[in-house]
Amino acid sequence: MSNFFSRQNVFKLFAESFLIILSVLLALLLNEYRMNLREQKLKDAALTSVRNELRDNLATLEKWRPYHIEVLQNVQAAIQNPAIQDSMVSPHHINYWYIMPKGVVQSIINSTAWEILKGVNARTHIDFDTMLTLSNLYNIQAMGVQATVDVILQTMSSREALQAERLQETLMLFRSSYRELVSQEEYLIQTYKAYLENQP
Repeated sequence: MSNFFSRQNVFKLFAESFLIILSVLLALLLNEYRMNLREQKLKDAALTSVRNELRDNLATLEKWRPYHIEVLQNVQAAIQNPAIQDSMVSPHHINYWYIMPKGVVQSIINSTAWEILKGVNARTHIDFDTMLTLSNLYNIQAMGVQATVDVILQTMSSREALQAERLQETLMLFRSSYRELVSQEEYLIQTYKAYLENQP
């Protein structure tokens, strides 16, 4: 038994214990490094997707805005000219295509990448200022432009919008909504550009 606790055996026991502990610590560190690397890749991919989505949304708004200005001018002309209003009314419906020849919108602005980013672990590794900026930007998009488009679509599909005797009122609602929409689009375009200019 005294041989077991000899200096040589004790040293060997400590050396082996130290190597085992060191191996476990190195394995934990390597695992932590791999996890951080994976999360960094996930974060980079998520932010790239958001930037691409914002670029696409910017391109969409830059197409929408001139058309919505044209629609606003058409609505204003129809309000001022009863002959235009008369040409819009048919026995079975009101033809809003005179003032909106391409409908309200031809494509949509998205928030899918943002919604996915909010749902994955990558958001915990994105700095607070970036998350705050993106959250504000997407809130402006949802509560501004998208909400106003929804109001226009609701006005178009309302019972009152189908009544010839209420056409003047409906056109005035459209004028108000399109004025707001054009203004919101300009603001959102500038906000998108400001954010994207500061991104890689």
